[in-house]
Amino acid sequence: MKLLDLIDQLENEVENASNVILTNKVMIDKEAILDIIDEIRSAVPQEVKEAKKIIEEGMKIKQAAQRDASNLVKEAKAQKEYLIDTSNITKHAYEEAEAILKEAKKETNKLRVRSIEYVMNLLTKTQDDLRQIITTIDENKSELKDKKKAVTNVGDASSRKA
Repeated sequence: MKLLDLIDQLENEVENASNVILTNKVMIDKEAILDIIDEIRSAVPQEVKEAKKIIEEGMKIKQAAQRDASNLVKEAKAQKEYLIDTSNITKHAYEEAEAILKEAKKETNKLRVRSIEYVMNLLTKTQDDLRQIITTIDENKSELKDKKKAVTNVGDASSRKA
């Protein structure tokens, strides 16, 4: 996942930054940090594209399940008609066909529910992943703002001493 690699790279830049003497502050390469942030911005749409692919895959599974269910219902109806037309015991054939149709509808509903649950789980996971990514970005931005203030304050303090 490119986004997490970029966040690791950003963290590495901060971790390996030069220490400012007699403080808990570090000096960072502004250009490198801004380049990484630009790459993160570029990577987020890629993550969204991947999420979209997952959703599309779920929709294809759902559509296939609906097609299968529809075919099952058609087969049940056809079998019902066949039993009615060819049987000397029409009532028995009708009842059996109705039972098959009822079972087919029941299976259709089960397939639909499972398909919907699957897609919902994919969407929830994707949403959670995106929230985590956004949270990490927000945390990193906040940390960088704090470090920027610290660096600015160190610069202001040293210019006052002079």
